[in-house]
Amino acid sequence: MNAGSGLEDGHAGTTVERSEDHYPSPMPKSKGRRKPKRVVHAPPPPKEVKVSPTWYIALMFSLMAIGVVVIILNYIDLMPFDDPINWLYVGLGSIGVGFMMTLNFN
Repeated sequence: MNAGSGLEDGHAGTTVERSEDHYPSPMPKSKGRRKPKRVVHAPPPPKEVKVSPTWYIALMFSLMAIGVVVIILNYIDLMPFDDPINWLYVGLGSIGVGFMMTLNFN
């Protein structure tokens, strides 16, 4: 199509003239964002590594092992007294305390 020729836009009797010199000039280049200057901070001091004492680790695993042994002995009827439900609670409580101790383990 020729520049400056009349084109019908779909309305009766009206024409739209298009000229290539009416288009705007290209967009100017953006300056971009200015990045703030980086401030170098000193690294934080290293934290002291906490280590659990040996007796704590031994007690933690012993409680869990004793709980398992009590439950097994209760299951095969080798525990004294005639109230097996109490031995089950003792075994489960011992395992539970051992697992609670793992929360403070370092």
